[in-house]
Amino acid sequence: QAPCRHQALPTATMMQSLLALCGTLAPYCGVLCFLAPMPTILEVARDKSTGALPLLPYSSMISNSFVWVMYGLLKNLPSVYMSNAVGVTLGTYYFRTYTKYCTTIGAGKQIRTHFRGAACIIVFNMCLAQILEKDMTADIIRKEGVFYCLELFASLLVALKH
Repeated sequence: QAPCRHQALPTATMMQSLLALCGTLAPYCGVLCFLAPMPTILEVARDKSTGALPLLPYSSMISNSFVWVMYGLLKNLPSVYMSNAVGVTLGTYYFRTYTKYCTTIGAGKQIRTHFRGAACIIVFNMCLAQILEKDMTADIIRKEGVFYCLELFASLLVALKH
């Protein structure tokens, strides 16, 4: 019979090191996720058509990223606000490229709806930051950010369906 081997449990130092590594890598992984739609958008620009692609992944990228930029600014977390500023920038580029080449019937109404939705989220959060106490605003925006993150990934599933 083989001797019983006991696995050593991770020590507090090992866990702290792992958390520090994840904290260091997270912003870079986030930026890579924001770059994921780039080949699709370049294809849209090349073909001058969006085909059956939905607009939701790009408008929700703008909204989600903006919320996390606000949270990062309120909590003074440069890794959060800087990496998500990339998401706002790329999301805006994707949105503009999509709208430039979208030729489906009723596209104008759809684009206006998405634009207004993203604008409302941005204005709402800026107003929160002006009206409420900083920590309360950050807590609300953090919860809102989790919701929009779920929306963003759900919208990507919609895109995969097409």
